[in-house]
Amino acid sequence: RKQGIAKADPFVITLADVQEGKWHVVSAEVGGSVEKNPKIPIVCMGIGISHISFFEMLRNEGWKL
Repeated sequence: RKQGIAKADPFVITLADVQEGKWHVVSAEVGGSVEKNPKIPIVCMGIGISHISFFEMLRNEGWKL
């Protein structure tokens, strides 16, 4: 079973990329490495796309829990 970058990740990252800075990629992923199964934040950083956590998105949008 393929996971991570082989599924929806490239689609989500590309959507943010074509919006030219208007969108952030939101995920719960952290860490990872460039060499082995890079996580979303690593890929976003490498190509200059903004990545934020789910809780950062809630704060940015002014949501209260």
